[in-house]
Amino acid sequence: MVAASLSQVQVMKVQEREKYYSYWKNIDDRFQGFHNYLAMIQPAIQALAREVGGITITRDTPLTESEKDLGAALESVVLPNYVLKVSKITREDYTDEAKKLKLTYNFLRAIRAEIPDSLKVFREVEEAEGRVLAETQAEPQFTEEGAPVQGGGGASVNENVQAELTAKEKELAELLKKEDVSFDPLYIILGIDKEVSDISPNVIEATKQEIKSIMRTNQESKYFAELDELLDEEIDMFLDQYKDATTAMTQDNQYYLPMMDDDAIVDALTQLGVEVEVEASTENFDITTKRMPYKEAVEYINAETKGFFKVLGRILQLSKGTIPIARRSVTPKGASGQVKYEQMYMQGGESLELPIKVSEVDAERLQELDQLIKYLEEFYMEPLGSDYVLLGDVPEFFTSAQFRDIFTHLKGTRKQQVKRALRQGYVPFVDSRDYGKIMDWLDLFKDPQSLYISDNLINTFEEALSSFVKFWEIVNNVAKETDEAPTEEITKEIKSVMGSMLYEIAFDSLGGDEEKVAKWKWRRQPLSYWKQQQDENNYTIENLLVLLEDPDWKIFIEDNMAKDKQLRRKHEALIGKLKKPIMKMTGPITHAMLEATDMIRKMAGQRIYKSTLDISDIDDLSFVIDLVKKENKVDIYGVDIYNIVKSESSFNSLATNYGISQEVVYKIKGMFR
Repeated sequence: MVAASLSQVQVMKVQEREKYYSYWKNIDDRFQGFHNYLAMIQPAIQALAREVGGITITRDTPLTESEKDLGAALESVVLPNYVLKVSKITREDYTDEAKKLKLTYNFLRAIRAEIPDSLKVFREVEEAEGRVLAETQAEPQFTEEGAPVQGGGGASVNENVQAELTAKEKELAELLKKEDVSFDPLYIILGIDKEVSDISPNVIEATKQEIKSIMRTNQESKYFAELDELLDEEIDMFLDQYKDATTAMTQDNQYYLPMMDDDAIVDALTQLGVEVEVEASTENFDITTKRMPYKEAVEYINAETKGFFKVLGRILQLSKGTIPIARRSVTPKGASGQVKYEQMYMQGGESLELPIKVSEVDAERLQELDQLIKYLEEFYMEPLGSDYVLLGDVPEFFTSAQFRDIFTHLKGTRKQQVKRALRQGYVPFVDSRDYGKIMDWLDLFKDPQSLYISDNLINTFEEALSSFVKFWEIVNNVAKETDEAPTEEITKEIKSVMGSMLYEIAFDSLGGDEEKVAKWKWRRQPLSYWKQQQDENNYTIENLLVLLEDPDWKIFIEDNMAKDKQLRRKHEALIGKLKKPIMKMTGPITHAMLEATDMIRKMAGQRIYKSTLDISDIDDLSFVIDLVKKENKVDIYGVDIYNIVKSESSFNSLATNYGISQEVVYKIKGMFR
């Protein structure tokens, strides 16, 4: 919840994905105006327009000399639109009938109801898997010299038991048919390397009816009396989660996305054979459109956009600025491993210190291109510095020298102002302790049920606020005197967000007693004040992830980690926290079991374990290891937790295999949802 606010990385529901597509559709619309301006200043396009239809593009004021020079220089130069038009993407998925059977079985299994004959193959596969695991024997491996290899070398499996499992898996596969299904592109991108499935409203309703039919005919179930009364309500609660899993966008044939050139995304879309429509402003009166494979589109847009800004830089008489040289090579985000800052070392291992040189520009020419600058800010700076850039994955051209030096001279977003200040030699006021305080704050939300209003909690919020502002404080050095101090605005926003959060925590932990809540204050104001402020203004926390992953910020880290030994480690750790898995790691089977178990525990008045920890985060693993040891007096290894979370086997099978109780299995899975 909180990490998602800072990073803008979250499980995107249908409505959120629609909002995302809508935002980039609006940015795409701006490209037409940008193209019209470029057409207006280019003599070649004007001549072509007159030739084909006597059309001319005019404006109230004559072109400036700089616009004339730019127009002439842009002959044969292409400017692509980095907003792509993507159709639905086809991928293999289970049929609706298969999804219904899977969900139904796991609901029945979780509540320990009798499994009908039509679904018993599910259990038979699980039992066979357990026998294979139980009879698997580790085999040591040795080097040529006869020394044992650490970790062993493999395992031997009982062939008869394995053959039985293979036969049962084949039988189950016959039951669980698959088909090609079309998904919206974000659904695919957010689910790369993860078990995701499209659960439509029809599947939800069919599953509900199937469960009700089985439960109401299964008179031997000891849960029948209780479930009969609660059946409709509880099954609805059980299935509600899947309403967010549906693509639910069948009416759309085209989706608008900014170009994302992270290696994993490019590779995944290439393997799926994704093609996109790419627009470009060329020597034609109209915008040209090409359809090309995704990887080809990425290479084309990056190369041509950098070419355009190289020409613009020449017209502006832009001098190349320098940036600090990192002590280690750093790959900019989106560079696909192609562009790196060079390592520079002198003899003796000392880093080569180079003076920072600020890029310079002809101010008069910049003024004469004020209309162009407006398009650049609206089409590039504002959207690519916004929260609508997922995972900080801005296009590679956005970090290029051609682009960077020009945008140094524009106001831009807060992130751009930080970049400008870094390039001018200003050093952020941040150290490893500030990273630690933000992570301490984020750690509060590992187990939301344990949150309780207290002086210590408020102090953690206070320290996080102070440290968070430090990440942005450097912008004051480049803000214009006429501007409101940026950090004052940021402080106001984060105070409101945090104060509202404290109100919600106090309200929940004090049983909704407003009189008790009123006794608590944040920044000398009652918590209700901050809730009202947030309700009225709907502030958001400034996107921290896009700043931390920026190449200029990484250079600051590399350049200062010798003075602050913990800086780099905590920098990487915070990025890891902000990049929590954006889709649930496990599939619908495990989530079905968890939701059903939640229901049973709720009926019994037992605690529900529900959190979204990251299985790849060592701190999160340690947290759960300590939790299990404290509450269940059980020692468990991180690798076992990882395997338990990934497994789709029943809680009973996992408990038997790992020698722990089903309670511990539920607790582990519940904390890593």
